[in-house]
Amino acid sequence: MGGGVRFHTQRGGFGGFHQANTHQRRQHHRQQHRHADAQPVPDINWRNLMQLLPLIMLFLFTFWRTDPEPIYSLRRTHDFAVERKTGRMDVPFYVKDSDTFDSQFGLKSEKRVRLEQSVEYEYRDQLSTNCQYERAQQKRLYRWGEKEKARKMKLPHCDELKRW
Repeated sequence: MGGGVRFHTQRGGFGGFHQANTHQRRQHHRQQHRHADAQPVPDINWRNLMQLLPLIMLFLFTFWRTDPEPIYSLRRTHDFAVERKTGRMDVPFYVKDSDTFDSQFGLKSEKRVRLEQSVEYEYRDQLSTNCQYERAQQKRLYRWGEKEKARKMKLPHCDELKRW
């Protein structure tokens, strides 16, 4: 048919260029796989590890933390049935067993003094909280127009707190 210039190639491309290019890509791909197989050590992403560190710490501290069993209670319960009173402010508190408590906390020992201070502090804190609640109730009565009822309202926790 017409007389023009013809290029004869195998599998497309010019003069075997496609074949050479394909061969180079396959060879490069094989080298990468061999290189990856030779070094199985993964890269550690330290940034991700540092982001997980607080969660790991929280998890560990949750299981390592052991709260000691309470020594006393300000309320009488089945477990804490033996009543004691602090020496300074006469605050009642309850222990599990009289003999065990007295052996661990001698009457005038430093441990006993610190424990009784803790009892008194906790008791005063509860009085303060209860007093705030009573005053909030009293203010509500005033706001609702029940002023006479608010004036007559007893505030026993606040009264006891004044004695401290």
